[in-house]
Formats: sequence, structure tokens, C-alpha cells
Amino acid sequence: MVCTGVIGLFAKKGSQSGIAQGQTGKPEEQARGSSAGSTVQALTADFYPFKPGTRQRTTHTKYVKDTGQIQCEKVYTHEQNGVIRVVTANKFALQFRPRATQNLPSDSPARIFHRLKDGFVEIGKEQEFTNEVYWTPIIKIGAKVGDEWERTGLPGGTTDHYKLAKLEVTQWDYKNVVPSGEVLCAFIEVRSTVPTPNKPVEFVDEIQLGYGIGPLQRKTWELTEGGREQKWKEFLH
Repeated sequence: MVCTGVIGLFAKKGSQSGIAQGQTGKPEEQARGSSAGSTVQALTADFYPFKPGTRQRTTHTKYVKDTGQIQCEKVYTHEQNGVIRVVTANKFALQFRPRATQNLPSDSPARIFHRLKDGFVEIGKEQEFTNEVYWTPIIKIGAKVGDEWERTGLPGGTTDHYKLAKLEVTQWDYKNVVPSGEVLCAFIEVRSTVPTPNKPVEFVDEIQLGYGIGPLQRKTWELTEGGREQKWKEFLH
């Protein structure tokens, strides 16, 4: 079954209709998951919940082709009214040959936004130099394994194609995130096509969402003639 549709993408800050109000959480609580939702057969909002007070820490790695990588930690804090504040720390560059490291200044604090709208859980990102928010339909509520949906009408003609690849209980080694060590995960594949003057550039994202937690891991590759080249990854710990 293919579920496609044009998603509403942009909204002015302060006018995000349909923003999820979330659930009440204790200050600075860590979102935790389990395999309790293992009987779930379709996507629900529980795979990307918004819980005010939740803090989640990730490691983010950007790969620089043939030379090294840039790594940092990110802390995502769920505030109120769908706002998630993102703070970066411990940023450094690692050079492979000769091996060397260099500390880098942290990125400025940023915000992303969470909302439920028109049957989707969407994540919004503020556009630089404008008052617009760019929305990503991460979850199509009710989608089953094999279902697909699209995001079209993006600046520059970019199109994103989503597919729920699988739902399965997965091991996660970080006990502060998953005390039982197992959590039901949704694996979503996103294929992006970006037009360029020569030929379109294609990217593949693999997003792993934990039931009751949200994003556990995300990896991005650029498709090349020889296969694919990893661009970055991020994981929760």
C-alpha cells in the first residue's frame, strides 16, 4: 500500500497550528522506552512523543570524505508548546592522516518544533534569516510496514520519499534510555532527491524511532555511482 500526499511545509513562528501539547513530565526527566508496545502493528505518535521536561543527549558525527570527521554532543530539551531546544557541546575535528584533533567552537543554541497535524507527527526547523519553519513529516500515523508517503514542493524542487521499512523489538545497550535493554523500534527510510544543474543528487536516511522515546539513531548516505558514501550519523545515549 502506498500512502502519498503533499504535506504543508511552512508556517510562521508563533502560528504553528496543531502543535502537540504533549504529556506532563518531571523536569529534566529522561525519556525511557521498553518493549511494552511490542504488539503495535502500525505507527503511532508514541514513536516520537513530546514530553515537556525531557532531556536527551546524543553524539553527532559528520564525516569529511577521506580526511576525518567532526563530532559533538547535542542535548535536546523538550520545553513547552512543542518547542525542543538544542544545545551543542564538546565539538572537535578528528583528522585521520596524520592523526590529530582540534577543538571547535560550539554551535549557537537552536530550536526545533514538534506537532501533530493532519495525521502526521511533524518536526519543524527554523529557516536561517527568515521567520519560516520547515516541517518534516517523520511519522504517518497508522502507517504499516511497507507503507510510503512523500513530502513535495520543497525549495529548489527537492522531494523526500518516506517508507516504513520495519517494526521490530531491538536491543539498545544504553540502560538509562532503555532499562530493559529492549525496545520496539520503527525503522523509517527517507530517500531525498535534490535537483542540481548537472544531475539530481540522491540521499538516503535511515531513522530508528524507539516506542515511548523518539529518535534513537539516524544515519545519512549520499548515493554515488560506486555505491553510497556516509555523510553523518547521530545516536542517543
